[in-house]
Amino acid sequence: LTSEKRYTLSPATKDLLKKLDDVVYVRVYLEGDFPAAFKRLRNSTKEMLDEFRAYAGDNLQYEFINPNANNDPKERENLYKQLLEDGLQPTDLNTNEKGSKSVQRIFPAALFTYKSNTRKFPVQILQTRLIGSPEEMLNNSIEAIEYQFAKAVKQVTVINKPKIAFIDG
Repeated sequence: LTSEKRYTLSPATKDLLKKLDDVVYVRVYLEGDFPAAFKRLRNSTKEMLDEFRAYAGDNLQYEFINPNANNDPKERENLYKQLLEDGLQPTDLNTNEKGSKSVQRIFPAALFTYKSNTRKFPVQILQTRLIGSPEEMLNNSIEAIEYQFAKAVKQVTVINKPKIAFIDG
């Protein structure tokens, strides 16, 4: 634990995770050969999911998937289409390796599913904002992981949402 409680979960998140009655399955599409900054984002995501599992027990399962791992371009495009349909947004990652530039399409996102895939909720792990440097975007993304993931767990597990109506006049 750090002095800022960076790796501790809030009491509300702990309560939410302890009350899970079925498995929440998380597919994280942040796997592959990345620069150091994205590896840090991936590692922070894994650490947060490990913390979540410490309180949820077997009711939280996750896996990291590399959407670029398939060598067949047609199958890879089909996976990209499915991820887009599920609400996950891609990011183009520009890399310079050994004097050559390359662009890699990545999906820095996670898909939370519940009750055997009947309920899904997408989460963009990389918080893209127009203001700030790429390093600031990554730092903000790492800081927001707990909130984003707790929100996703709540979204997929709450079945009956209370409705509020206002009558005017």
